[in-house]
Amino acid sequence: MQALWMSFGHWLEHTSLANAMENYGFLAIGVSIVHYLSFFVLVGTNVMVDLRLLGLAGTKRNVTQFTEPLLPWTWTGLGLAILTGILQFTPDATTFFQIDWFYAKIAVIVAGVLALLFIQLNVRKWDQSISTAAKLIALASLLIWIVAILSATEVPQKANL
Repeated sequence: MQALWMSFGHWLEHTSLANAMENYGFLAIGVSIVHYLSFFVLVGTNVMVDLRLLGLAGTKRNVTQFTEPLLPWTWTGLGLAILTGILQFTPDATTFFQIDWFYAKIAVIVAGVLALLFIQLNVRKWDQSISTAAKLIALASLLIWIVAILSATEVPQKANL
């Protein structure tokens, strides 16, 4: 399986997209800025929803009224963060594929997206009463996104591998 990932990474590193990201500094900087801003939107709106489910924010409105305006921003932030993350990844794909922490980071992000999806699919049920399960998911979601923030993966120098 590792050989397959490395082959895919090698192919990615030789695409024109990877070449552009590697050779046009302004592009890499712009993509990086959009990546961080979109991740901040994703995490920030998630935190607000989680805090509402925990009864720590927005308690004057029901859960649906509080969360529905935030969710489009959350999904937009996620989409842009994924897109820009892929763009940042392409020039050094084989390097990332050799880092176990990278796979853990992806797993954490997938867990966060699954928690977000679960919350969005059930938010209307919690207008009258927020279940203990909802509060546990919100708490888990907060922890997941904290770990995602702390797990920012830097590319080690290729010469060190």
